[in-house]
Amino acid sequence: MLILEALRGNRPHFKTFRASITQYWCGKPLDAEALASGTGPLIDAFMDADVIDDDSPNGYLEDYQLSWERVPKMADRKIVVIVSGIDTRNKLQI
Repeated sequence: MLILEALRGNRPHFKTFRASITQYWCGKPLDAEALASGTGPLIDAFMDADVIDDDSPNGYLEDYQLSWERVPKMADRKIVVIVSGIDTRNKLQI
C-alpha cells in the first residue's frame, strides 16, 4: 500500500531496472545486515504494485546498490528507495 500511495497516480512500469536503497541513520552504529535483509520485501512490493515484472537477476534487475549515510539528528533518519528503468528515462523515488 505504501508504494501505491507514493505513486500518487503515477504508474511507471519497468521491464529492466536498477534499485538503489540508502539509509540515513543516527544514533547507535548501523546494522548493515538488517538493511540488506529488509530490502527483499520492499523490492517485492514494487512487483505487487506492478512497477516491475520480476526482481530476479535473470535480465530484470540490472543493478542493486545499498548505501548508508550518518545524519546529525534523529529527525533526519529515513530510507530512500529509487527504482530506475533502464529501458526508459523514468525514475521512481520513495
